[in-house]
Amino acid sequence: MTGPVLRNFLADLAERIGEHVGRYRRATLTAAESVLEAGRLLVETRAECRHGEWLGFLERAGLADRTARNWMRLARSGLDAPNIVTAGGVRAALLTYGAFDLRGTPSMRAFGDLPMILNTSSIEWFVDLFARGQDLEDPDISPIWSDLRGLPPALFTVGALDPLLDDSLFMAARWKAAGSPASLDVWPGALHAFDLYDNAYGRSARNRMHEFLNAVLDEAR
Repeated sequence: MTGPVLRNFLADLAERIGEHVGRYRRATLTAAESVLEAGRLLVETRAECRHGEWLGFLERAGLADRTARNWMRLARSGLDAPNIVTAGGVRAALLTYGAFDLRGTPSMRAFGDLPMILNTSSIEWFVDLFARGQDLEDPDISPIWSDLRGLPPALFTVGALDPLLDDSLFMAARWKAAGSPASLDVWPGALHAFDLYDNAYGRSARNRMHEFLNAVLDEAR
């Protein structure tokens, strides 16, 4: 299969630009491989560091803490270098009734043991299983402690009767304070996971999410 017929000077320019495109792709792949290998080494090193050694180690390595955490996440993700290159940047975030502060927000602690999809006791149980005694203020455990600068537009969705209500309220506020665009939808009378139900309320929430994604992606084109 041959390409379109071009005038000689255009064909020459296309070849020259194609060489640069090939170099860029090879360099990007090499960079992704380096990030994954560095991320694996960082994961191993973090486990060996004693209290107070980690930040000094990163300074010696010439690496910011935020960058190190991102590279470690990539190393743990199971993705290979070609998939990381193909994925590119994240353009939008749908953050739906998330648990962003595992220390327990006021709405979570005050909810009690009402027999709902989630309640205070069940959330504490999930946190114990997930964190396994780790520091609940670690950004990898509680994202609300992360550096949120430079993140894409986000839509936070939560029900007003969800024990995780405050997680979305607080995270959306921090997202905005960091200079990242954020919208917050609090649905009156809605419980946890309300958007999964095939009723008017659930469909309205899902439609709102689709509208948000379409608007952000259209703007990025």
